[in-house]
Amino acid sequence: MCEILMATNHSFTGCNDTADEAVRSTCDDATVCKRFAVSMNYWKDPYIQYFIKQPSERKAPEINRGYYARVKAVNILLDAFIKKTSCNCQIINLGAGLDTTFWRLKDQNLLPKKYFEVDFPMIVMRKIHLIKTKPPLSKPIIETNSSSSLLIDGSNMDSDRYAIIGQDLRDLPTLTERLKKFGLDTNLPTLLLAECVLVYITPEKSTELIKWASTTFHTTMFVNYEQVNMTDRFGQVMIENLQRRQCNLAGVDICQTLDTQKNRFLLNGWDHANAMDMMTVYNSLPQADIQRSRNWICRFCEALQQDCSQGLAHLLKTGLRNPWPVAEDSACHSSSHGLPTHCSQFRYKESDGFATGCFLADDLATQALLGLMAAVKVVE
Repeated sequence: MCEILMATNHSFTGCNDTADEAVRSTCDDATVCKRFAVSMNYWKDPYIQYFIKQPSERKAPEINRGYYARVKAVNILLDAFIKKTSCNCQIINLGAGLDTTFWRLKDQNLLPKKYFEVDFPMIVMRKIHLIKTKPPLSKPIIETNSSSSLLIDGSNMDSDRYAIIGQDLRDLPTLTERLKKFGLDTNLPTLLLAECVLVYITPEKSTELIKWASTTFHTTMFVNYEQVNMTDRFGQVMIENLQRRQCNLAGVDICQTLDTQKNRFLLNGWDHANAMDMMTVYNSLPQADIQRSRNWICRFCEALQQDCSQGLAHLLKTGLRNPWPVAEDSACHSSSHGLPTHCSQFRYKESDGFATGCFLADDLATQALLGLMAAVKVVE
């Protein structure tokens, strides 16, 4: 039996609660979509059922397909990073919501030294409550803990390998303080993950976060799934729909093109960046998985387009050997991981310890509305 230690609860008031509530609601939107796609066998996730009920209505096939590509690509990047470090690393999931990655990694024996999640305190408290009341969620955490108890302090939970922190990402000094309180080690290779998070933060605040990531860790990768090409009609309709929900995209100005997305990192401490659209990512995924998803796609007459506009970025800083070795030509080939091993603007010099990656941004329905991005920093 696992024991939960409770401490004093701490209140939190956002700087704009109406806008923040609209952003918080996107957590449920994403979780519902993932739950439905899992129920349709796009991928396996035995834990998501404990966080959200099965949707009463079907989700459009193109939404299922989009979430499949997103989840699969992020998992490939996470797993490659963890394997390259032999699990001697840490993960920081920014705006994690009700994500189940910790449990997947635990089941696959891929847990890093510590897995951190950060989100609004209200979301974190809800997630912690579900963990406390659902043994299939709490038991794996206890199994990785040196004692039979979890320390829960209001909107925070800490164990040896897993910490959940209720914190506004816009308050970077407090975020840094709390991460260190729960065991952040700046000397460890660190991967930061943000899926549709930075777009809700002003460019000034997201720039602070990007600079902090570049300067705080000796070796770091940043994975960011986010919108691009938001100036076309499809992007404008998306913005208008979100505004009707009082959900404003405070960082949308950075999401204009692939270049604006790359430059936000290149201008803030990262050495290299590149991009490709999500259709390329999808077609680069393991063929067996794609065929399996296509069987479901055919069953439900799925279209090839994807209706949402997000992006996925991973930014890699030196100190870690390259998970995707780069040849000296400019072609783009597929690796055993399923993602391209290199892109035209990258060169890899193993003897110098350079690390490389790629940035991908989506072009399924409306000329690159989604993407995966990577940048590189070399520390002399």
